[in-house]
Amino acid sequence: MDGGENPTILSSEANKSKSNTSVFNTSKNQKENNKNNVKVTRLEKDSTIIPSYIPKEFVKAIKPAFYCGTVIKQFWARVVMFKRVTCWERNENVIPVALDAWEYTKHEYKRDQQEWELDRFLKCFYGTMKRIEEKRIQELASQWV
Repeated sequence: MDGGENPTILSSEANKSKSNTSVFNTSKNQKENNKNNVKVTRLEKDSTIIPSYIPKEFVKAIKPAFYCGTVIKQFWARVVMFKRVTCWERNENVIPVALDAWEYTKHEYKRDQQEWELDRFLKCFYGTMKRIEEKRIQELASQWV
């Protein structure tokens, strides 16, 4: 056992032995050291793009106030929610109500002269659509009585 001493290797010598090249073991170059520092390019959605399923006349009415596609999509989501609540099946029936509600909501905003957040705008828009529909139902009911 006395003759089989294990030599101690200094850390600088260990680094040199690791950097030696052979057939299967290539040296670490600058490119390998930077492989974890790769710049990642993420594809983000363009906020100006408006989905094609939103009717053009609805977009045309809202776009002067809100040009962002995601905001217009949120307004259309309120229209779809209103359509489901009222059990309407076609967009042609809902769009006139939505456009009237938009005009009323826009005028309320201008009359109030305060800064509204988007959430308040959306709530007012949806509530206005519901009120317009309630008035329409009352008018139809009064015609049949």
